[in-house]
Amino acid sequence: DLHDMQILDNGHRLHLVHDPQIVDMSVLVAGGHPSAVVIGCIVQELDAADNVLFEWRSWGNIDILDTLEDVTAEYINYMNCNSIERDFDGHLILSSRNTDEVTKINRDTGEIIWRMGGKQNQFSFPNDDGFSLQHDARRLPNGLMTIYDNGVSHSPPHSRGIELQVNELGKTVQLIREFRSTPDTLAYALGNMQRLPGGNTVIGWGRSSAPSYTEFDSSGGQVIEFNNVQTTVGSYRTFRFPWQGYPTWPPALIAYAEGQEVTLYFSWNGSTETSDYMIYAKPEDGGDWHVATVAKDGFENSYVLHVPADGIWEFRVIALDQNAQTAATSNNVTLLIGGKSAYLPMISTAAEPQG
Repeated sequence: DLHDMQILDNGHRLHLVHDPQIVDMSVLVAGGHPSAVVIGCIVQELDAADNVLFEWRSWGNIDILDTLEDVTAEYINYMNCNSIERDFDGHLILSSRNTDEVTKINRDTGEIIWRMGGKQNQFSFPNDDGFSLQHDARRLPNGLMTIYDNGVSHSPPHSRGIELQVNELGKTVQLIREFRSTPDTLAYALGNMQRLPGGNTVIGWGRSSAPSYTEFDSSGGQVIEFNNVQTTVGSYRTFRFPWQGYPTWPPALIAYAEGQEVTLYFSWNGSTETSDYMIYAKPEDGGDWHVATVAKDGFENSYVLHVPADGIWEFRVIALDQNAQTAATSNNVTLLIGGKSAYLPMISTAAEPQG
């Protein structure tokens, strides 16, 4: 199942698995299909050698009629499990969209410890009305729980990220804070919530084009937000992580000369580790001339130099990494100095293949 896989500290993996079964729904509900395809949910823990160490099935634990789906349909995805999380005590927290439920499962026995939300809800929500069609139930290091609440049943419907204090003994859920777009957005499906190390919170809104991603600071203020250009595009989950880019292509260099003044424009698209560029010039009948070393400043750098003699000159730049070591060398640019000349890279106008 594509919804989730969690890699544990010991190298084990938690998986979700679709489990279709043929069920005679006519004996369970009036109008039920006699040979309906009903999709259950399997949770597995595997070790590094793919041995199954633990398995839990929704069959026999979660009743088909606990679903919010149409139980008279020929195809019923009655659980639609979408996240699995290992809790601090070693037991498992499972989110199931189509039952509106977050379930805690005993990792040793497979028994259900508690059920939060849905038709079999065991908790009270004293300062909130709960969640619906939710995704991505996670524990924070401070013990709180985060959930991306698609919020279809709210009045009016709206999606949000929520942070909850779950009292497992007293069976109460206290809303600590929520993160909402301005104005509200509604994503019927998909979505997630991520707490960043510095305290900011990322919301991937899922099947919503406006917005598709919002980052909030610790006080709930919006730091950055963007939308999809196409309204039909949705993102299942959105994450923010430190990124190190090492492009397989070289830095790009273009140049323009007017008289003996040459302007170089250079960039290494995708590189995050470049600290400086070394600029070289070479006359037709001479050796390399190290012009300067300049610090990387944004996406594209430029540098103006004065060439002391007319003729054919060749230019290039070398990107240096954070340790001042050579990372990559640009294309060579050849210009005729003494008039006006320019070097621009060739641009293909051929149609790119589709697919």
